[in-house]
Amino acid sequence: MAGLTDTLLHALRCRPPVEAAVMVESALLQGRTTLPYLRQRLPGNRNGAARGILELIDGTADSAIEVVARLLFRNHGIYTETQVDLPGIGLVDFLLEGFLIVEIDGSTHFERA
Repeated sequence: MAGLTDTLLHALRCRPPVEAAVMVESALLQGRTTLPYLRQRLPGNRNGAARGILELIDGTADSAIEVVARLLFRNHGIYTETQVDLPGIGLVDFLLEGFLIVEIDGSTHFERA
């Protein structure tokens, strides 16, 4: 049976970037790995693409769909800030181009307040 690190390294080398990013970001959110730890295990030229995927990960996503949304926004050239605390509003999932708030998930979106 493969351990978490081996599974993540395999995903970084073999899965599409978005899928690998979701897996790594989930492990980060759970506190089960760190980006420096994974980078250290991807030496040399043959791991360049895998290290490139790590550059897409910032550890701020609260869910897989937030990872996918962040990557899509950025791939389309949209300046994206994540988990921004706005005075009078609170913490928002995304602030696009410095003015557009985007909320992706969470049960709080179903509350009247």
